[in-house]
Amino acid sequence: MHPLFFYCYLHSCTIMVQVDDDDDDDDDDVVSKLHRCLCQAINNLAATDENKLKIVEAGALPLYVKLLSPECDESLQREAARGLWSLAFMCKTQIVNEPGCLDGLCYFFFFLCLLVEPRFFLCYY
Repeated sequence: MHPLFFYCYLHSCTIMVQVDDDDDDDDDDVVSKLHRCLCQAINNLAATDENKLKIVEAGALPLYVKLLSPECDESLQREAARGLWSLAFMCKTQIVNEPGCLDGLCYFFFFLCLLVEPRFFLCYY
């Protein structure tokens, strides 16, 4: 196992992420781990109110939108939704105005509900 270090620059903020690279992981798994760790790091920073607006101004919303896409796995979508939920307490307007953000959230929550409670989507006649 070899640790990989990645740096993410959001304007003046630098985030270093360490991902353990198993020898049998393919490149997609490593990229998925990187995205998940990066998203978790940003979500941890968003726990305090003084960081929320800075994170949005630094350009994190497009990252969350990309991670909410159907091409990403559920764990990435979950982290992105968690981050947006945290940011929404201070940055609701920016989230609503970010292209693709609400669509991605609706897609994620619809399919999450479908997986967890499929009986809600059954039609009764």
